[in-house]
Parts: sequence; C-alpha cells; structure tokens
Amino acid sequence: MTRLQSISSPYFEDGFLPIQPAVSRLPSQWDAWEDILSEATSRLGFDLSPSPEGIPGFEEWRDFVHKMPLLPTQELFDDPPVLLRARQVLTFTLHFYIHSLPKPSSTPIHVPSSLSVPLRAVSDHLGLPPICTYSDTICYNYSTPGFAESLEDLTIHSTFSSTPDEVHFYRIQAMIEHRGTRAMPLMKSIISAVDSLYLQLVSTYLDQLASVVNELTEILLNIRTDCDPAVFFNRVRVWFPGGKLVYGLEGGRSVEEEWMGSSAAQSSIIQALDAFLGIEPLTHKPQERYDARPSDGSKMAFLTRMRLYLPADHRAFLEDLNRFGQQMRSLILDHPDRELAAETMEAYNRVIEAMQKFRSGHIRIVALYVTTQQRRGEKSTGTGGTSGVQFLKSIRDQTIKGKMD
Repeated sequence: MTRLQSISSPYFEDGFLPIQPAVSRLPSQWDAWEDILSEATSRLGFDLSPSPEGIPGFEEWRDFVHKMPLLPTQELFDDPPVLLRARQVLTFTLHFYIHSLPKPSSTPIHVPSSLSVPLRAVSDHLGLPPICTYSDTICYNYSTPGFAESLEDLTIHSTFSSTPDEVHFYRIQAMIEHRGTRAMPLMKSIISAVDSLYLQLVSTYLDQLASVVNELTEILLNIRTDCDPAVFFNRVRVWFPGGKLVYGLEGGRSVEEEWMGSSAAQSSIIQALDAFLGIEPLTHKPQERYDARPSDGSKMAFLTRMRLYLPADHRAFLEDLNRFGQQMRSLILDHPDRELAAETMEAYNRVIEAMQKFRSGHIRIVALYVTTQQRRGEKSTGTGGTSGVQFLKSIRDQTIKGKMD
C-alpha cells in the first residue's frame, strides 16, 4: 500500500490554495501591468461587454498593450504571492484583449509580445497554460485575514465586469476551495487507517468527509442569493472562454496554440475528491458526445483535459491520490471481515452520495445561469467547451456508479 502522506504532505495539511496571503497589487516595478488592467476595467463601463462587433473604445487600449514595455519576470519567481498576482494580472489582461476584439471568424487572435512573453514566462514557471484558468479567477484572486467564516471575509482583487454579481460568484467558488481544505487532513487520516488496516477508523473519517462535501453543496447553492443569472450570463461568463491564439515571442517569432478558458472543472479540490474515492475511471471516462477536442485532433476525456489547467504540482499529486483511491476500493471490497467491510462500504457510499448531491447542485446552477439564459437558437456550452447540462448529468450518473455493494 503506497504511503501517500510521505509523498506530498503539504497538500494534506494546507489543501491546494496558496499558503502565503495574496497581494492585491504588484510592486511598482510592474506598475505598467497593473495600470493597463485598471485602464481596461475603467474603460469597460457598466453597460459594455464582449460582442461580435467588439467593444467600442478599446482600440486605443489595445494599442497601449502593444506599446507596453517588456518587463522582466525573473525577480517574480522568488516571491510566490507576487508571482501569482503577476499571473492573474496578465491573464485578465489577455482576456480583456482577446474579447474586446471583433469576432469575425475562427481566425486565430494575435497576442502582442509585450503581453505574451511575460505571461508565458510566468505560466511556464508555474506549470500552467498561458490562458486565464480557474486558479486565476478564484484561487489567486482573493485574500482573507484568517479562516473565512462568511463570504464577507473574502476580499476579491480583480473582476472583469466590476459588478457585485461577479464578486459574489468568485466568493462562492473561493469559499468552496477554502472550506474544501478540510477534506485534505481527513484524506491523510484515511490513508493512515487504510495502511494500518483499521477499517473502523476509515468509516469514521469517511463520514466526516461526507459532511465536508455536503457543506460544499450548501455553499454552491448560495450563489443564487447575490448573483443575478442574466448579469452572470451576459456580463461575466462572456469573459471566460479561451480560443486559438498566436502568441508573439521575442525576436519576431510566434507560436499558435488553442486553449479553453476558466471552468469549475479545473477545481483541484473537486478533482482530488474523485481521485481519492477511486472513481476517476468513471468520471474521467471519455465520452464521444461531450468531450471537447483541440485543434490537433487528440482524444482525451474532458475532466482529464481540464487537469492540464491545474498547476503542475497539483497534477502530480492527483496522480498519486488516484492510485491510492483504487487501492482503497480494492482493500475494502476484498477485506476478509465482511461485516466490517460492509460498514465501511456504507460509509464510503455516503461520500459518493454526497458527491452526487454536489453535482446535482451544480446542474441546477448551470441550468439557471446558463441554459435558461440562452437566446433562442443558441447552443448551450460550458466555458470549457462541453455541452452544458447534459454533460454534467452524465458525470453525476457516472459518480453514483462508484458506490460499493
């Protein structure tokens, strides 16, 4: 049995959120980046959002981006909070740039080297793609004075629309990540109990894990209190998608890449729960009907592809966690004390049922905030490129198949 607590113990203690407090502004050396992002927000105004014709008045702002000085990045690598703020500022600026342009066709958008060179340097250092991800909109985008007891304890640093609805949307997801850290020490305790073949303790900790997941569902459903569905659909969500981009490099070179945008499927804590429970073979199973394909034609299940948008060290840890999840299921199913094994299976199934409820809650939110907001004739897709509610239902249905009997 692999002793995972000796492989990546920081995640079991602190979860996936940055350990050091986030900073709300970069040091003065990088004022040009902060100023260009602030200018985009102020130019947007309350009534403007991306449209097929582009955003009026943003031509001058994009010219500012082209003329931005090429600032150094090496000094950022020694200061994690500043590095993450730089990453967030650059990815938000990128999405302001690409979504303020007219949308004539599938022609790739050229990103000036003044923006793409530092973005790619920072992204490579973190093991993240050069596009705005869930980490940028949520995990690197809030601070709290300590353990957050309420949403008001979470300060959001950047938004696209400057609406309170967007702030609330980010706070809800940040709270899910924040409270989700409680699951990680429980996973460590379960691993220790499994290593010791102490199934009584495994059952106790599994029940506590189910309670954590149920709390996450309650938090998720509270998004409806202060985030108007129409505002979210028309003013917030429109900034998230990625696309085909040509990144300018130094020396006049360039590279074309296609990336999806920010998606809740990129949450490390939710991916960790699937991995730990050993249900990845079900939830990450390729589905021809729903799995988005990149331009290179490669095949990969959607949730597996979303893992590419997680920091590199998160991805490595989740691989280890998935191996343990498979071993845990086998140990419980094959345990010689069938009465004790049955009790443990019941506790395990309660976690699976909690995950099913969480995913059912997510379906309700997507139906309200996306599907019902679609204009007549438009196709409903997720920000990651999937077919919305039907895809989420398929993942929920696969989740419940993970129950033991």
